Amino acid sequence: MTFLKLIGTIGVTFFGNVPLNNTLDAVRLNKISVDDLKLTRSAFESSWNNLNLVRTLSSIVALVLLLVAALKNNTSVG
Repeated sequence: MTFLKLIGTIGVTFFGNVPLNNTLDAVRLNKISVDDLKLTRSAFESSWNNLNLVRTLSSIVALVLLLVAALKNNTSVG
């Protein structure tokens, strides 16, 4: 569960979202054409959305596993 959380959220953020943010940060909005801005967005947006989907799903799975483990421990105590 911890591994899933580390890789699925922190790993994806560090190795996926941060480099995308750095690339996007390098874009000079006051010096870019509308067509180039559209290309930049289309190149950025699908990757960003896919990475966010991975982070969201891995967080949900980790939470479900945590709840299952907590409930399992709770029922075996009594």
